[in-house]
Amino acid sequence: MSQALASFVLTLLAARALGAAGLGLFALVYSVLVMASAVSTGLIGDSLTMLDRHRDPVRSGLQWWAVSAALTSCLVAAAAVWVTETLSLRGSILFGAALAVFLLEDAMRRLLMANMRFWSIVLVDCSSLVVSLVTLGVARAAGPLTLDAFLLALLLVRPSPPWWRFPCCRP
Repeated sequence: MSQALASFVLTLLAARALGAAGLGLFALVYSVLVMASAVSTGLIGDSLTMLDRHRDPVRSGLQWWAVSAALTSCLVAAAAVWVTETLSLRGSILFGAALAVFLLEDAMRRLLMANMRFWSIVLVDCSSLVVSLVTLGVARAAGPLTLDAFLLALLLVRPSPPWWRFPCCRP
């Protein structure tokens, strides 16, 4: 629910600040983030929950796949929106970086779930919303909000601790 609330608030702000065309573009890029997250969850997140992540080969394999999936998605998505001229070069870079960070953060959320640290997930989601709102507030103080500002907010909205610091995942 906390992640859905953050999504809803960002979408409302995008609707207000960007107008119909900007909201449509925001919805498009955000839906790519959500779709990539669903694929990543199936590949990595479910494995984090089901496999013995305390074993070195399993843990290192999951970490390798998480980073590989994030980087591959980042490069493919950024190139796709730039080549199709959906976003500017700066917007494409911000989008790719936000996608990579979003996927890595989702893996961390799944690890929190696997360790039954559910209130930590709520705290991460709420702090993400605060960071996002502060980012948009600073951007708004500098001028009108743009899609790039929302992409930057999505990029900076991920304050989760690194997953290798969790006791079950330390090398």
